[in-house]
Amino acid sequence: MNSQHRHELQRNDLGELTLRAKPWFEQHGMQLLAGVVVLLIAVAIGLYVMSQPKADAAGWGRLSTAQSVDDFGAVADKYPDSLAGVWARVRMGELNLEDGTLALFTDRELGLKDLKKAQEDFEAVLDSKLSVPDAIKQRALLGLARCQEATSDGDTSAALATYRKILDYQGSIYEPYVKQRIKDLETGGAKEFYAWFHSQKPKPPDFRKPKDGTPDLPGLPGASSLPGLPDVSLPPKPTGSAPANDEPKSETPKEDAQPDAAKTDAPAEKKADEEKPANP
Repeated sequence: MNSQHRHELQRNDLGELTLRAKPWFEQHGMQLLAGVVVLLIAVAIGLYVMSQPKADAAGWGRLSTAQSVDDFGAVADKYPDSLAGVWARVRMGELNLEDGTLALFTDRELGLKDLKKAQEDFEAVLDSKLSVPDAIKQRALLGLARCQEATSDGDTSAALATYRKILDYQGSIYEPYVKQRIKDLETGGAKEFYAWFHSQKPKPPDFRKPKDGTPDLPGLPGASSLPGLPDVSLPPKPTGSAPANDEPKSETPKEDAQPDAAKTDAPAEKKADEEKPANP
């Protein structure tokens, strides 16, 4: 068998194998392609982390397991000069922004406190001396604009200026949302709403523990003053002179008590016996 004949046989075998595999690729080809893409992304991330200094690799590891504001804050504080620390600060700001916005409706003081922290986080990211990717900068600008909008007293110029900076990034994924926010904030209705909302001062309700039936103390409501509870306060003490024993005295009837008629009839019978003449 010469080399040309062997080549023809190999080509025929390859063609037959291709024909047999074609239906399988038509059914599972997309899943296979997606798996390959995910694998390539994982390899790229692994190579990037391995290429970073040891401190940066540790920061990315801590960032991957962070969930709460405190977790992200710990990463941001420990690795401030790394991209992992910058990403952690962005996430910390976003969580503070979410909590602060919700708290504005129930606890204004707490809400403003959280929003101030969020604004400081976003500004720290934008002022970073590192080469921060555009994706991080856009998220920080968006968070900062939302903080400025939520704390506005009717003057929305600061929020509008920050929103417009996002449009400087061509093809930003936030472009549709940002354009709508700019359109809304430029109307007089939005300014009036934020002026009214800023003047509201909601506070959390004053929850007090229920009492166990003890009398009222000065400055505190007793159990009798709570709605839906029976009056269990102690009765007031009697005024004036009262016997030491507060129990009422029971009056027992006299055993020799007789009706008035019996008392009047007895002397009449005795008088009749005295007037009767003696027998001769």
